[in-house]
Parts: sequence; C-alpha cells; structure tokens
Amino acid sequence: MTFTLVLSLITATGGLIVGGLGILRGLAVNQVAPMSLELFTAAGLLKLSEDSSWQAIVFAAVIIAVRKVVMKSLTVKVDPRLPTIVTSGGRCEP
Repeated sequence: MTFTLVLSLITATGGLIVGGLGILRGLAVNQVAPMSLELFTAAGLLKLSEDSSWQAIVFAAVIIAVRKVVMKSLTVKVDPRLPTIVTSGGRCEP
C-alpha cells in the first residue's frame, strides 16, 4: 500500500466518522452531508492521483456526480404555501 492510498482510506473513513457523529449529535442530514461528501470527494481524488487508470477516473467522476446531485437535492427550497396531498399509497402530490 502506498502513502496516497492509505491517505485516501483515512480520508474516506473520516467522512464516515464525521457523518456518523453528526447524526448521533442530532444534526440534520443537510448539515452533515456536505462535509462527508467533500471528504469522500477528496478520497476519490487522492485515489485518482495514485492510479491513473480509466476505472479510477470513472470512480472519481461518479463520486463527484453523486456529490453534486445530493447537494442540489439538499438545497432545493420548497414553498410551504403549496398544498401537499398524501395519497393512500404514501406518495406526495402537489
């Protein structure tokens, strides 16, 4: 194992620890997720610097894409004045 690979594993573990401790402290997911996702992105980029194969590039791209989608979904503002109807199937419809 090289130093970069060990550092990427430590960074990914840090993301899990930060997320877990945040949830245990009662923080909302939209408060915990940004830091965890940033640490996962850093771990992916460290792994990419270690191994420049196509698999590593795709791995880093997937992590960044997931981070972007999750962050966008956490920052969407919902207008509380809009009525929401919950159907018997559990789906929410405006």
